[in-house]
Amino acid sequence: MFGGTIDPSVVRNPLTGQLYLFWALQATQIWVGRLSPDGLTLDGHIRRVQTPSKPWECHPTCTVEAPAPFYRGGTLNLLYSAASTWDGSYVVGLALGTDPLTGTYRKLDQPVLRGGGRFIATGSPSQPVIGPDGQTYILYHALTSPDPKHVSNRRLLMIARVSWMGDQLAVNGNGRAE
Repeated sequence: MFGGTIDPSVVRNPLTGQLYLFWALQATQIWVGRLSPDGLTLDGHIRRVQTPSKPWECHPTCTVEAPAPFYRGGTLNLLYSAASTWDGSYVVGLALGTDPLTGTYRKLDQPVLRGGGRFIATGSPSQPVIGPDGQTYILYHALTSPDPKHVSNRRLLMIARVSWMGDQLAVNGNGRAE
């Protein structure tokens, strides 16, 4: 095991107001826990919600981490990173769910964002944000080339415009970092 507990992210259920904390147990599990109303304490209800299960999450090692949960139209969307950031196979996946603690999560069959062109290893997505132009974006990082020494000096902050197919997020440009 390496890395420990990483990548915390909080989401509020828009219908109930309940806060949830998502985090990764590096590098093969994503967990969720219910937070107290002030957001300062886990109340003891926790659950593992993701493990690697798709082939593209296991190249070369099986990894799921960097959860970025958000709600849209009553659907819980969970963006997450999978595969390896260092060899360039890192991608962003999406799982759709209902209730964070009791519902099921359905992973999309393919990543929503992957490397392409000059950039590889897309990962660590943000929750969607609205830009000054009124468009929706996600932030993420990408590499310019593989980074076997894990220095991160080739890792850049990126931004991608997203659109919606119903309640499901789609990254513009065919989901490729260009």
